[in-house]
Amino acid sequence: MLAVQDQAGGEPTVGVVAEVKPETDGGDREDGKSVASESGSDEDSDGSGSEDSEDSEEERRREEERTRRRAERLAAMAARAIAEREDAVARLEGEKAGLEKLLAEREKEQAQEASELQTSMIETLEAVEIEKQRHHSTRMEALARLARLEVTNGELAKSLAREQWNLEVQVDQVAQLREEVELKKLAQDKYRRKLTKIQKTSAPPVDEIESLRRFKLEEEIIDAEYTLTCDRIVSLKDKARKIEESIELTRRDMVHPTEVEIELKKRLDQLTDRLIQKQMQVESLSSEKAALLMRIEAVTRLLDNSTSSSASSSSSRLDIEAGAWQQSHSPTITFTNNHIRDRIRAGQQQLGSAIRQLDSIFSAGHIFLRRNPKAQVWALVYLVCLHLWVLYILTSHPTVSETRSGATFSLETLNKTST
Repeated sequence: MLAVQDQAGGEPTVGVVAEVKPETDGGDREDGKSVASESGSDEDSDGSGSEDSEDSEEERRREEERTRRRAERLAAMAARAIAEREDAVARLEGEKAGLEKLLAEREKEQAQEASELQTSMIETLEAVEIEKQRHHSTRMEALARLARLEVTNGELAKSLAREQWNLEVQVDQVAQLREEVELKKLAQDKYRRKLTKIQKTSAPPVDEIESLRRFKLEEEIIDAEYTLTCDRIVSLKDKARKIEESIELTRRDMVHPTEVEIELKKRLDQLTDRLIQKQMQVESLSSEKAALLMRIEAVTRLLDNSTSSSASSSSSRLDIEAGAWQQSHSPTITFTNNHIRDRIRAGQQQLGSAIRQLDSIFSAGHIFLRRNPKAQVWALVYLVCLHLWVLYILTSHPTVSETRSGATFSLETLNKTST
């Protein structure tokens, strides 16, 4: 039998076992024939020497033929094993080339997607910058309008106070005029009574008639002034009401935002959310690229191990005289290596999914904290409390005595905690 042992230690050992029993049986039969011929030669004493030499030469020739056939069979088995190893290496190289091609395609797609994302991010940033400029200009206009409204409000308040003062003055004047009208009416009644008495007694004198005329003229003038004052009071009240309405509108504009400001705020929030989503997509693509690179590195290591094992197998020694291949546990090693590769691949997939899930969770938490100021405050309070608790734990740890070593103290602490 022929033995080829892999000295690399990483790949399974390829072994081919060849039985050589038929040749041995043939040799036994030939030995039997030679024995029979020898027995026949004992009977024939005359030609024994020549027949013995011919039999020994025939036996040697047959032994050389058997050795040659065994060596050819072992060489064929070794060539078959090397061909199988070369096929395995070729398959691994093909898989590596396919993975490299897939990685190149993925890198090209990722570069294209990254360029698209970059252009979209640039467009988004430009749109955000434009919206910021518009918002800034709108804000400046609103501030200027607010300043104008405040100035107008102050002027209207001053004019309102002035008009109220004038109104009060006019009301006082109206009250005085009413008193004067009452007094004039009383005097008019008095003069009328005098006039009636004079008319009854004698002809009225000229002075009294003139005084009555003047009194009537004064009364008409007072009535006209009273009417004008009442009209002016009404106009002042209307003006004061309009001023109060304009002040109320100004206050409402100052308190409540306009529709333009609300729309700008909504658009800014939408652009922020879109930018965060683009960043999440870029991070997921980066994690996928890292997973592909790890897979290619694993395949490259496997290919290097296969190459080294094939080189070691080609240089291994063949134990022809022993008649056995030195093959040990090759199926078990192959199964173990495949199992390890499957576990590594599953672990990489689980790690990538866990990273993506953590990334999505952190992104959602970031968005939630950005939109909720209360959540930001509570998160800050939680972090402060956590740091304080860690500092308390670190400072309240019992001190180690100088006579005992740290290892002894740690072992005693572990024993105490376990009991």
